[in-house]
Amino acid sequence: MFERDCASRASGIMRSARPCATAHAVITSCIIAGSVRGSIWRKGDRSNRGLWLGFSIGLTTGFVITLVFAGYMSNIGCFVGAPLSGGGEVVPFFGWSREYGDLRPAHFVSLHLMQTLPLAGYIADRRKWPAGPMVVGLGVVQVAVAVALFMQALAGQPFWPA
Repeated sequence: MFERDCASRASGIMRSARPCATAHAVITSCIIAGSVRGSIWRKGDRSNRGLWLGFSIGLTTGFVITLVFAGYMSNIGCFVGAPLSGGGEVVPFFGWSREYGDLRPAHFVSLHLMQTLPLAGYIADRRKWPAGPMVVGLGVVQVAVAVALFMQALAGQPFWPA
């Protein structure tokens, strides 16, 4: 009963939203991200291989996975198995629920993939470490963490139990 009530309220919210504005935002974001990534791919300084690879992989992967998670959150809300407003105990500073499945930690990890991979590539270049394995390895780990957090939230389990 509770899940059905939550789902009906969430669908009511989506019916009142303007799908045309959402489509324009998604298309605009895709164009901007694609043009930035394309410019870096074609004209980027390849002597700094780690930074170049970090930007290329980070922008592409981070953008796609963030868009998937954000799209899912816009359809059902941030909380799974909870009232739409959440409530209860939260993680300090972030406000993520400690009682219900919260999709925002997965969105946070996927969004920051766009910053951590270029930073890892830059550090690898500066320290003369092998940039390819470091950037790709960190990308795989961060995507795995984001997907695990997403699946955990969909199961209704909190990120950090109270």
